[in-house]
Amino acid sequence: MPELKPHSLATVATIAAVTAIVSACGGDESESSVLLPVPAPIRNIAALDGAQLSLEISLNNSPPTRFFGQGANDSWRVTLNAPASASATIQITWIETYQQQRLVLAQQTHSFNTGAETTTVTVGSDYITTGTGFDFDSDTISNLAERLNNTDPLVSDSGQLVINEPEVVAVTGGCFTMGSPESEPERQASEIPHDVCVNDYSIGKFEVTFEQYDQFATLTDRPLPDDVDWGRGSLPVTNVSWFDAIAYTDWLTAQTGRQYRLPTEAEWEYAARAGTTTAFSTGATISEQQANFNASVSYNGSTPGARPSQSVPVGSYPANPWGIHDMHGNQGEWTCSTFSILYSGGELSCEDFPDNVGYAIRGGSWTDPPDRIRSAVRSRDTGDRFYFYTGFRVAVTP
Repeated sequence: MPELKPHSLATVATIAAVTAIVSACGGDESESSVLLPVPAPIRNIAALDGAQLSLEISLNNSPPTRFFGQGANDSWRVTLNAPASASATIQITWIETYQQQRLVLAQQTHSFNTGAETTTVTVGSDYITTGTGFDFDSDTISNLAERLNNTDPLVSDSGQLVINEPEVVAVTGGCFTMGSPESEPERQASEIPHDVCVNDYSIGKFEVTFEQYDQFATLTDRPLPDDVDWGRGSLPVTNVSWFDAIAYTDWLTAQTGRQYRLPTEAEWEYAARAGTTTAFSTGATISEQQANFNASVSYNGSTPGARPSQSVPVGSYPANPWGIHDMHGNQGEWTCSTFSILYSGGELSCEDFPDNVGYAIRGGSWTDPPDRIRSAVRSRDTGDRFYFYTGFRVAVTP
């Protein structure tokens, strides 16, 4: 077991004041400046060696925006773009990142009318004592309470390091038609329709995040993948090769005893379709409210929308009918199957062939137009290649 870094009792963690913009949708906009004092319990905790505090804000249930900084000041002044003369709700989350783990210390929801006002945040050591997000090592003591007591929220009562396992969804096996019908707009020649069957398995509810992959990389002395200056945390991991993904699943298996791996190409499409037979799990078309992709291009009558500039935190968009997020867009995803344009059976198994064979990549990414994020769309690359638009999700064999 890797040695944990010692506590640094002399360091006091504080958060600097910054100005940031969080956008809300709809109506005329006006700026509302909100002062967020850092709660004394958080401001005065003794920082763990290498720890970093941050603030996460969500306005009117929008995807959260995260801000970093440590300094001498004890408040954040945030400028919100909110509908004029209206009420708004912000969710404030205080986070400490330690050994690549996101430790939620406290959270508060505050409603107010637009216009300058001061928000008072009151947090005590017993603010939250239960819940997976606030009790990382599941010992019924909150992350904040452990930090105030100078104990380590990454280590359980048994003394074992807590592994940040991906959340998975159990999938009941079955048979389906893999590929696309000739009537599906923009279909590719490699999407040959054929009937296949898969056994029971579990698949990642979300794409593997930087938080999860970074723990593995840090503890195994591997280089951290490039985040393209987008941030890390709950963003899907980028710039990882097929071999990196396999190393991660092998490590998870060794640490947990569960049989982690990448999904086969057939398992991936079965989960992406989630019982549907249309181009997307959302139906014959898809909108920018349903997935992160290049919506500036219309598909099958869809209304053109925006073109994103990066991936977004996992789970920012609604799940498919089986409770699985981001199967369309966000990041392309490695599978464990070798690619065959004629579907020769490799889609049903995990293969470990020489690197020049190429492995199937599924789902499309935030860079792709809608026709490239359909359930049946396939791409490929060799196992040593990595890109800022490719990541992966795990599967687990029962």
